Amino acid sequence: MRIGFLSHHGNYLQLVMQYLYSGGCNNLEVSANDVLELMAAASFFQLEGLLRYTEARCAEIIDIDNVVAMYIHAKVKLNSICHIQ
Repeated sequence: MRIGFLSHHGNYLQLVMQYLYSGGCNNLEVSANDVLELMAAASFFQLEGLLRYTEARCAEIIDIDNVVAMYIHAKVKLNSICHIQ
């Protein structure tokens, strides 16, 4: 089985481990660059609390200047994980 997002190195894997180790999101500091990757990992590993956190974080950082880029990134990431055509 190939896990698409695990083939890339990123800070988000460290954030997943921090979430698991600490048992919550209280001390997570997620940058705008890592939030979509972290959301994909949270979804894949079925970490509902982390998924809700990343959804809220996306809502905080989205604006008129980055909405299209976030949409494209999310669509590409979803396609690479789920192999949707």
